[in-house]
Amino acid sequence: IAGYPGEAATAGGFYNRYCNANTCTAGNQGNLTLTGSLMENMRGALGKFFSLSTWVGYNRVINYDPRLGSHPPPFYPVTGNYTIIAWDDQGQ
Repeated sequence: IAGYPGEAATAGGFYNRYCNANTCTAGNQGNLTLTGSLMENMRGALGKFFSLSTWVGYNRVINYDPRLGSHPPPFYPVTGNYTIIAWDDQGQ
């Protein structure tokens, strides 16, 4: 979890608390860059909207590491080895 020391980003968002609509724009917040992979239960915001044209936050840059496909780290969820244990047809 990304955040300030002692603060958990558990409320669905992460933003720069030192900036507000009058002092910061999207262009000068910088990037939150992740290299590797990302697992999320729910994609949260990396900013805070004040209006349709004004927000404070970070640009999200995710650089997937293709080596994870063939060499995942220990205990990392893998794909391609699923077994169907139940099936329920929801119909039309």
